Amino acid sequence: MELHEAIGKMRTLQTSGTNYDLSTEDIIERLQDWASLCDFTIDEVAADRIEIDFQSLPEDLDEFCEEIYEFCPDTVDQGYGSVDEMLEAAEEMDENLDEDAEELVDEVDTDAEDDGLELMRRDLQKRMHLSLWWD
Repeated sequence: MELHEAIGKMRTLQTSGTNYDLSTEDIIERLQDWASLCDFTIDEVAADRIEIDFQSLPEDLDEFCEEIYEFCPDTVDQGYGSVDEMLEAAEEMDENLDEDAEELVDEVDTDAEDDGLELMRRDLQKRMHLSLWWD
């Protein structure tokens, strides 16, 4: 859905990140700021979640990923930054990663402090999709 339609839905559902002191209006303002940097549509809106499909990405993707992390830490802390745990679990269960996951982590030091940001950047470039959630 287009941003203006998603904004109406966010207001109806009162989408927020209360655990990060983010109101519905804070989230709307951030998405409006991002709309000046890149093109995207909103795939899903819930009370604590937004799914975004990008048609283009900001020119400075590293800076954008840092902004995403500041805005929605769970995206990295509970998502991309926990990939090393997923890798360890797969290894312990003697399971192979699918091709997309292998490509995502290829040559990334998953023990590095900023590995989550690097993985998010790579994934954004490949899938042009972002999940934001505040729980």
